[in-house]
Amino acid sequence: MSEYWVGNRFKELREQRRLTQAQLAKKVGCTGGHISQIESRRSAPSLSLLKKVASVFQVHWLWLLADLPLEACEVAEKIATLSPDRRPAAARLFQLAVEMAELVSTWQGGSVK
Repeated sequence: MSEYWVGNRFKELREQRRLTQAQLAKKVGCTGGHISQIESRRSAPSLSLLKKVASVFQVHWLWLLADLPLEACEVAEKIATLSPDRRPAAARLFQLAVEMAELVSTWQGGSVK
């Protein structure tokens, strides 16, 4: 994906599974028009819809939302379960790890995704 948008991921997964917008919408309880608006950047999905779509496609909902590797989404969710006094330090360490991975990827001419 050249420029990340959650709708890009919706469309990519939907097309891989050969679902129409209307079929996906029926599975998640919205309209095909709403899926179309999300895919074309005219609307953003609610958290509730993100979680339903993630369930349909059997992926992590943060992965749909963020242009991050799936593993990073799992780490972010684990950080959220830490006690409030530990979250900032863990989040900062995670952010530094992501930045380091991106830097190494740049040196290698590749991508961390």
